[in-house]
Amino acid sequence: HDAAKSAVTFREMRSRIAEESTFKLYNAVRRGDVKAVRALLSKGADASVPAPDGSSLLSIAEAAGIQAICDELRSADNSQD
Repeated sequence: HDAAKSAVTFREMRSRIAEESTFKLYNAVRRGDVKAVRALLSKGADASVPAPDGSSLLSIAEAAGIQAICDELRSADNSQD
């Protein structure tokens, strides 16, 4: 019983970390912070979540000409399929 409870708690914690990382991902993309984007994606941030204005994070990175972030977002998006 305790093991099942621990597993649920761990899943909830991982889910919360991924949710917080996704929220922070938009700002990291906007700032052009490649290191932060990589770190947030590794924590489970969802690269497919749109920016507040509805545009994709990839389109923001493309418009800014930040190829390294474009590559990271594409790679993350492909691994989630």
